[in-house]
Amino acid sequence: MNGGVFEVSDDPLFEVGTTYLLFLEESRSAGVYFVAGGPQGRFLVVNEQATSLSRLYPARHVQDLGLDHAPLAAIVQQMHAAH
Repeated sequence: MNGGVFEVSDDPLFEVGTTYLLFLEESRSAGVYFVAGGPQGRFLVVNEQATSLSRLYPARHVQDLGLDHAPLAAIVQQMHAAH
């Protein structure tokens, strides 16, 4: 790779200074995590609201999970209820 940057067409690069809600899975190596489901496991957070990457990048082939400015508090509440 020689320090190059590569981007998968349906998985936009993370942007420095941006806040994300991530759903992570631990790899076989303890303490190493990756985003579960690729771009479907990552949501942009602005003003305490989460938006699916599919809504932000409509030209890319990211599965639409239907989150568009969903309040983080509601997401956390649903996660606790499902647990």
